[in-house]
Amino acid sequence: MIAVSRKIMWRRLVLCLTLGLAPCGAFAQPANTPVAAAAAEPNEAGVIDLVEGQVNVLDINRKRRTVKAGDKLFEGDSVVTGKNGELHAELVDGGVLAIRPDTAMNIIKYQANGAATDTSIFGLLKGSF
Repeated sequence: MIAVSRKIMWRRLVLCLTLGLAPCGAFAQPANTPVAAAAAEPNEAGVIDLVEGQVNVLDINRKRRTVKAGDKLFEGDSVVTGKNGELHAELVDGGVLAIRPDTAMNIIKYQANGAATDTSIFGLLKGSF
């Protein structure tokens, strides 16, 4: 019974991310909460190298955007891939991010300025990257 409840919870969360709704919890800002970072441009996390299949990218305000190779990913972006979807990006620090099919993840915090305060925090809701 618990496994069924978790499965339903994950489906609802992925559906919320896909539809651009703001689910509550540690991985997303509630929709009715002002976001200070929305006024300023968020930190760039990387540049997309590859987009295949069904891929949805949502910004920090949960606004969905269509992406293609050459587009940027930012701190606060969420990426949801379908069963045939995949996204690859070269990160600002030279790392590579490969988001596999059937994945929901979030770039919670990303700062790569070559300073001691550089930070990267990624949230994995489902799948792999």
